[in-house]
Amino acid sequence: MKKKSPTSTNGANHRCFTKQFNRLVAQAGGQWVVIAGGQVVRTGPKQVLKRMIKEAKARYPGDTPLAAPIPTDQDLQCIL
Repeated sequence: MKKKSPTSTNGANHRCFTKQFNRLVAQAGGQWVVIAGGQVVRTGPKQVLKRMIKEAKARYPGDTPLAAPIPTDQDLQCIL
């Protein structure tokens, strides 16, 4: 079965995550980020993730939001 390629907006969401990664780690490490429309919609703890996704869907109704955990500096040091 052929794998679907991401839509242009999903590609924009992934590019936004990559571009903002260092800032997100520095400012919100250990939390979650929700990105939609190629923009960071909100960061917050896992307990409010559903609410953040709902907000992203309301702001960008034609987009599938990207939700991802943000590693901490310490998490990244363990990887290296």
